[in-house]
Amino acid sequence: MFDLVIRNPNTRTPLKVDVYLYMGMAMERLGISGRSLFENAYELNPYSKRTVQYIIMSDISKLKRLQSVSGSNQEKKEIIEGIELTVSKHKELFPVNDEWLEKVADVLK
Repeated sequence: MFDLVIRNPNTRTPLKVDVYLYMGMAMERLGISGRSLFENAYELNPYSKRTVQYIIMSDISKLKRLQSVSGSNQEKKEIIEGIELTVSKHKELFPVNDEWLEKVADVLK
């Protein structure tokens, strides 16, 4: 059903963004990366704080999955660097001393 919403040319962009986020979240809950769906939402609205948060959370989930298995330290390092880059690139979307970003920083330590 979500696919029909996305393909419909009359569907407004905010609804398409929400559909991509819901689909990505469902994938993540199944233990599968939903990042590509979050990226689709981001492409539709790169100024959405919520979309950036989902991308970051997807990367944190990937990092957590790697920590539960013996993933390479290099891969973990690359994910952390990617999260830090995403945060710095989109910092203007968040208020100064944003509590959510502070929690992300704590997770990465």
